[in-house]
Parts: sequence; C-alpha cells; structure tokens
Amino acid sequence: MAPESPEKQGETDNPFAYLSPNEFVLLTTFRKSGVGVPTAMWFAHEQGKLYMVTGRTTGKIKRIRNNGRVLLAPCDLMGKMLGPHIEAFAYELPVAQHVHANALCWLLGASILNKRGSAVIGDKNV
Repeated sequence: MAPESPEKQGETDNPFAYLSPNEFVLLTTFRKSGVGVPTAMWFAHEQGKLYMVTGRTTGKIKRIRNNGRVLLAPCDLMGKMLGPHIEAFAYELPVAQHVHANALCWLLGASILNKRGSAVIGDKNV
C-alpha cells in the first residue's frame, strides 16, 4: 500500500483543514425536533479543533448543550455554502477556556464582545 500524500496526511491530522482558507463556516445545530438551524460563524482552528465564539444564551449554544451533533460547511458572510458539509461534534467550553478561544478568534479577525461564551467543535466523527 502506498503512503498517503502530504495533503492527505494533513487532512487526517486536521479534519477541518479544508475550512481554513475561508473566513466563515456554516454551523448547523439541531433543535429537539431534529430541524437544523444554520448560522454563518467566524471561526479559528487549532490542533484539530474549531473554535467559535457566541453569547452564552444564544440558541445555538442551547442547541449544542442539548445535542452536540452539528454540520459544518465553508460559507460566505451571508451563509451561502461554498463547499460540502461534514458532520462533527460540538460542545461548550468551560469558562476557564474562554480566554484561549477568544484569543484565537481575535487573532484571526473575529469580532469578540464582552460576556461571550465559547463553543468548540472537537471531532469530525460523531
């Protein structure tokens, strides 16, 4: 069996690498009824994880707390999909890790407001 190409190895190490050329990701969270709710989000990625910052009381955080299954796709500012979606798992970060997530997103140009919570998308495989 031939070894994987460097491009394929990078995809294995970081399943979200294909999103990095984009500024936004379309995050689809799911209501208890199973209906998907898509939202265009700024994001940062580090060590195979995506970080997104949003208010602690937003609907998407409430839906993630209830069901961590999400879909992700590259998109533009208005949420128009620019590529295929993948299934992933999301969870809310503990408060102690918010500073790190905020810093990552800030470095990549995401706008951060006070009293924001953070979510991390941690695994491509649900």
